[in-house]
Formats: sequence, C-alpha cells, structure tokens
Amino acid sequence: MNSTRKFWLVLAGAILFMGIIACSCNRLSQTPAPTPSPSPTEEPATLTPNPPTPTVEHTGKIAFSRNGGIYVMNADGSDQMQLSNNENQVSHPAWSPDGQKIAFDSVDSKGNWAIYVMNADGSNQTKVADALVGDECITWSPDGQKIAFSSSIRGGNGAIYVAHVNDTNQYRLTNTKDMDGNPAWSPDGQKIAFDASPDGGKNWAIYVMNADGSGLIRLTNDGHAILPAWSPDGKKIAFNSESSDGSQKWAIYLMNADGSHPIHLADNDMATNLAWSPDGQKIAYSYDDLTNPTPIIYVMNADGSNQTRLTGTQPGWEGDQGPAWTK
Repeated sequence: MNSTRKFWLVLAGAILFMGIIACSCNRLSQTPAPTPSPSPTEEPATLTPNPPTPTVEHTGKIAFSRNGGIYVMNADGSDQMQLSNNENQVSHPAWSPDGQKIAFDSVDSKGNWAIYVMNADGSNQTKVADALVGDECITWSPDGQKIAFSSSIRGGNGAIYVAHVNDTNQYRLTNTKDMDGNPAWSPDGQKIAFDASPDGGKNWAIYVMNADGSGLIRLTNDGHAILPAWSPDGKKIAFNSESSDGSQKWAIYLMNADGSHPIHLADNDMATNLAWSPDGQKIAYSYDDLTNPTPIIYVMNADGSNQTRLTGTQPGWEGDQGPAWTK
C-alpha cells in the first residue's frame, strides 16, 4: 500500500471514531440524569413541655347573715354588701344551684318563722314554707325545684320537710321521735344527709336517707356529729363534732360519703354552717370563739390548712353566721 492510500485510510478511521464518540455524547446529553432519592431526614425530637400547674382561683360569692340581715361578699371577703334589711330578722342564706336566688328563714307578718326565697340581688322576697325558729340549714335540690328544711311547728321533736319552690306542695320526710335537723342535699340529688338526736339533744349522729325519705342509714357513732355538708363531687361529707382529744372542744371533720374514714381537719370552739367552695378546694364556716363569742366567717383549705378570717367585728354586731358559697 502506497503512502497516499494509507493516509486516507487512517483519516477515514479517525473520522469514523470521532462520529461514534459524538453520537454517544449526544445520546448521553439527551438522557436525563436520574434524580437521586432524598436521603431520609430524621424529624428532630419534639420535647413536650410539662403542663403548667393550674392556678386555682377561688372566685364566686359567699352569702351570710349579720345583725338580722343577709349580706354577700366575694370569696376573699371583699366587697361586702347588704341584700336585705334587719327589719324582719333574716338568717341562714342558701344559694340556689344556678346562683340566681337565695333562700333564707325570716319572721313573717304574723310573727312566725318561715322559709323565704329572693332574687340574688335581694328583690322579690317570697314565702315558700313555715319553719323552725333558729333552724341552721336550708338546702336546695340540685335541680333548683325544691328546698329541704327542718321544722317542729307541725308537731314532734323536729322533722325534715321538703317544699316545692314554685307551688305550695310540702311534705314530711322523717317520722321518728328524734330531733332531726340541718339537712344537706347530695350533689346528685339522690340523698339527703342530716343530724338527729334520739334523746333530746344529749347525743347526735349524722344520718343519710334517699331523697324520698326511705333507706335511712346512720353514718357516725361518736355521739356528737352535727351539721353535715356534702363536697361538690358527692364523695365526702364535712361535719362538726366534739374533738376526740377529750378537751370537750369542737372540731371540723371529714369522712367518706358512706361514713368511713373520718379525719380531723381543724379545731374550733364551734363552727357552724360548713360551706364548700364550688371547686371543692375550700370550706367556709362561721367560727364562734368561746373567748370572744361573736361569730366570724373563716375559710380554710379542704385539708384544714390555711385558716383565713374573712369578716371582722364591730361594736354592736351580733356576728356573722351561715356562710353559703356559689359560683
């Protein structure tokens, strides 16, 4: 092969090789590069903060009696305001479940004691039943339709009665020879607790019965228990009794609703009308210190701690009694 032909053969091979390379590059340029799968990314750990400790605000209103009139104040004792005058000697207020009305006892136009209901602002006072002088507890049914109270006017040593708020229908629940008083309606409306003495006041016990008066059960056995007050959840009953230390002083106790596991909460010479706060965290009561026998409204935690005075005394006062708490 001569040199000229050899040259052209080499040149043709080079051109062919360059064409193959060009076609390959062209195909590569037309084939999209695969999209790489994103590498899995771990979500950063989320720290769930501890929920803040709730701040319990003890709000609402407390009604009480002073010098023959009904007063109302904030739960901390501020803004004390008179709702009714002392012209007819009213006492022992009890809030309706919705907080719109207050029941109380008072002397009627004939000079007899009776149960009345008024609006929460003191207006529209209406008589609903006759009552016992000095009765210390009036209690509403949870549906707000009825009021239970104690009375001896109709004979006997004292019995628990129920009056309908919107009509004149009244009926007697207890029919024993005991002195029955201070009823307290359970929050579910199924039971009524009360105190009773079978021997004219020498020994007292707390009983519970169905709301129709049936199923009577004795809860306490110490001979001194009075003034039951249901906790808002219905699981506990606070009451007043003589202290177990032999001092003959009185104390506030707390027991399960079936009467079991009574525990001592606080000493006092005589506390009356125990009233739970709507949230069940506190108990208000009227404290009668025998060294200064003018009742004063106090409040304490439901475990008996942090006893705090809400009202004071002034010359001429007969004292503050019968606290009742509403939202």
